[in-house]
Amino acid sequence: MNNTGESTHIHLESSNEEESRSLFQFISFKCGQTTYGLPLFGTREIVHVPHLTFLPAAPSFVRGIFNWRGHIVCVIDLLEWLGLSGKETQNLNPKKCVIVMNTPKEGIGLIADGLNGIVTIPSSRLESAPEALGSASRKTVSSIARYRDQIIPLLNLESFSSLGIT
Repeated sequence: MNNTGESTHIHLESSNEEESRSLFQFISFKCGQTTYGLPLFGTREIVHVPHLTFLPAAPSFVRGIFNWRGHIVCVIDLLEWLGLSGKETQNLNPKKCVIVMNTPKEGIGLIADGLNGIVTIPSSRLESAPEALGSASRKTVSSIARYRDQIIPLLNLESFSSLGIT
């Protein structure tokens, strides 16, 4: 779903037959001014931001919870969690969405400022997160995708499972 509510799928054609055998798909989304990605297998559904119930004494990056198909989902403000928060995190604009994640423990949703679509690239266009990022950043960013003229950090699903809030 893009900002107009339409479904978006972005496919990168590969001219190399060997590359096309090993493809990787991810959800591309905006968070602040940056484009991030989540592996497609790590995403259950993308929904408009629902009414959130505030949780007292929750970590600052937890915006609240909501009921999704009979399951409680804890919604994380990704900008706050990544340490990039500012005034833009204060308003939940109706064009924002929640990416409900497929985590080992159910119940994590990420607020995204906009959805770009599903991107398909050859696996050869994935690189490990640079060593220079340090261990904390490397736990958050699993790899880097090269797509067209962009480099897109792919978030590590395991880093959300270890938050201790599910």
